[in-house]
Parts: sequence; C-alpha cells; structure tokens
Amino acid sequence: MWRTFMTMFLTKDFLAEYLRVSTGNQDLQMQIDANKEYLKKYEVEQVMQFKDYDVSATKLKMNERPALRRLLKLIQGGKLKKIFVYDRDRFARDVYEYVYIVKLCYKYDVELIFTADGAAPFSKDIVQETWYGLFAQMEGQKINTRLHDVRSRYPQSLIGYKKVLDKKSSTYKADKDVSKHISELFKEVSKTSSLEALIDIVVRYCKILNRDAKRIVGILNTAFFSAHGRTRDGDYFELAHVDAIISLSLFQEVQVVLKRYGQAYEDVVRNTLRESFIIPTCGKCGEQMIFKKGRLGNFGEYICKHHKKIRISSEDVDITLRKTVQSIIKKMNVKKLENVCRKNITKQEKVLKGEHIFLSEKVEELCVNVCANLTPYTDPILINKPVKQIVKKKEELFLVEHKLNKLKVLTDEVKRIARYVKYSLQNSLSLEELSELVDLMVAGMEINVDYVQVTLYFEDFFESKEVNFT
Repeated sequence: MWRTFMTMFLTKDFLAEYLRVSTGNQDLQMQIDANKEYLKKYEVEQVMQFKDYDVSATKLKMNERPALRRLLKLIQGGKLKKIFVYDRDRFARDVYEYVYIVKLCYKYDVELIFTADGAAPFSKDIVQETWYGLFAQMEGQKINTRLHDVRSRYPQSLIGYKKVLDKKSSTYKADKDVSKHISELFKEVSKTSSLEALIDIVVRYCKILNRDAKRIVGILNTAFFSAHGRTRDGDYFELAHVDAIISLSLFQEVQVVLKRYGQAYEDVVRNTLRESFIIPTCGKCGEQMIFKKGRLGNFGEYICKHHKKIRISSEDVDITLRKTVQSIIKKMNVKKLENVCRKNITKQEKVLKGEHIFLSEKVEELCVNVCANLTPYTDPILINKPVKQIVKKKEELFLVEHKLNKLKVLTDEVKRIARYVKYSLQNSLSLEELSELVDLMVAGMEINVDYVQVTLYFEDFFESKEVNFT
C-alpha cells in the first residue's frame, strides 16, 4: 500500500471544475458550456467536477458547501494544479472567504481559470484579487437588497394567495382552502414547547402543504402572511394590497419560538444534508455510492445505484471513520513512520535531483547547438526538429520539478500525521482535525451488506492493515 500511495501521489496531476447554482432558475448549462471550451483539450479522466447545486454563496459559508469543502481539501493536499470556474462570485460573495481561497491557491501553486466572457484573468497580486472579491461581495449585497425589497412587497407568487393584476397595481387575495392550513401552522408553532414538537409540526405540514421542510420554515419567517413587510433592521410596515391570513402579533410569537429553537433546528436540517468525510464505494461493484439527503430529523445516506440493499447513513460512515482513526493511531509506530518515509523520500529526491541535473544540462546543450548551427535564414523544416527536442526535454524537466514539489508536500503530510497521533494520545480530536486525519490516512471505504471495510494509507505502520466493522 505504501508503494501504491507513493506512485499515486507522484504521478497524478488533476484539474478541477467548480460549478455553483444558487437557484433553479439560474443557467447551470451556461457555466458548463463556458468551462467546456477550456477543458476540451484535456482528458476526461484528468478533470474532477465539483458542483454545489441550490447553494447561495451569500447565505452559506464555505464549510457548509460540500463540493467546495472537498475541493479546498484537495488544494491543501497538493493534488490540483488548475481549477476552472465561471467567475469569482461562484466561489464566494464574501471578500474574506474569497481571499482565503486565493491565498490557498498561491500557497499550493494552483492556477484559477475564469471562463466567463470578460472575466479578468487570475492575478498573482493579492491586492488586485482582494479588490475583485470586494466587488463580488458588493454586487451580491445589491442583488440581495433589490430582491428582498421586491419580494417583501410584490412576490411573483406565494402559497396561500392569488395574485390579482390590474392596470395600476397588484393585489393579493387569500386562497381560502390553503390559507386555513397556513393559519393553523402558525398557531401550532406559536404553542410549541420543544424542538421535537417543532420538527413534528414541520414534517406534518410538509405533507399538508406539499412543500419541503426548508420551505415550511420559510413560510414561518414570512411577514407577508400578516399583511406586513419587514425591513432589514427588523421594523414592520403595512401592506395595504395584501389580505392578512394571520395577525401581526401571531407572526411575532412564532418568531420568538423560531429564535428559541432555531440553531438546534438548523443543526438537525444540516445533518440531513451533510455528506461524510469521504465517499464510500460499493463492496460488490466497486463504484462510488450516491448520496441522498435524509428526511427531517434523519441523516442522509449513501446508496449503490446497482445494489439497493447496500446502503449506509452518513452518520454511520463518519462514526466508522472516527472509530477507525482512533483505533489505528493508538497502534501506529510514529518513529518508524517518520524514519521509513524520510528514507524513501530522500531516496526519491536523490534520483529526481539527478534527473533534474541531467535534463537541465541536456536542455542547455540543445539550446547551444541551435544557436551555434542555425541562422535566421535556415529552412524552417530544419529548425522544427531541434525545437521539438528542446520542448520535449523542457516538459520532462517540468515533470521532474513537479514530482520534487510533491515530495515536499508528502513530507509535510507525514509530519502532520505524526503531530496528530502524538496530540490525540492526550487530547480529543476536533471535527476539523479528524477530517484532516481521515483525508491523510484513509485510502477508501467499502460498504457491504453485513460489514464495512476501511483501507488505509501507510498500512505498514499499523498492527492491522484493514479495519472491519460489522
């Protein structure tokens, strides 16, 4: 496994494509088509796609966007050299988050390619990229303000209402059949005395109103049903063109309940959407399993599209990974790991440095020969062959330099593993530390009907090379 890891780490050079769509109305195909023009010269297997769908960069932070989170982990692992993205605002609408991503790319020598027409090229000047990030943030704030003002007064459509258009303005008439359910929803939530009761109400009204849990909570946060709008400062203003389905006082009572249980409720919702540290594979066919979000109150799960009986919840995946890491770090011979890795890395470096010297001298020799033997009047056909030789040798030289850089990254990863192992013997690991250890030490996870198999990197340094959980 050690040799497999070394081979993979030294030879794979991946590219990434990142896509983010905030709403169903945005044109995902536009981003794909723009990126395609840049990606067509690369092999399909060389490009990994990361897609955050129905995700707003203004509402969710980086660690709440699964695809972006996985992408950033690969950058930090030194496994990417280029990322293709439509524009800067696909990454972030917050300047601090964008600058964090930019600095990561600088640190790990990753090039960002923006594919939108007119998008400014990625700059090595952090001040310039900060300005671009600030502009994206300001633009996002303007969009949000405009949308908020329009939607709070004149929504395009809203459950419980029939929009009546006339020449001068629009009015909103309550739909009697639906509005009574909305009124009952608010009344029940206003009397809620526990998180469990709130979840139960939301789940029931998902069926009654034919809306998902996110939308039900959105209804509970919409002052429009009380014939009022709400400013960003929290002040209310009356909407004379709207029929009131509930009173303003009832709406405010519901806001108190949501504030009381809001954070706990969001944690429950997040668990239904949260993907695991790694994507498991099916033990029968070897394909990556598909993640399906869970119902409210339940974790999502991974399912094999070919073998429906092979499935596992994201919670069980993470519990298994936590147990695995906690188990193996107690058995890990840190000193042996550092010594053997240092020895192997030094050996690889010596070979690569020798190749680097040889290729550098060869490139210099070829360049001297071209300058000494050819003139501006030489037939282009005669020039073509030595120039191709120079280009080929330079490409080989670049590959050797790249492998040397990878060895430096590998050295850092080994040091990080050693630090974590020593630290964890006396302290409990945070979620972020656990996630990094999983990324560094776990090669894969296979899910079978009656057991789970975890395969590890650096297996020679553990008493057990595979960890099984039934």
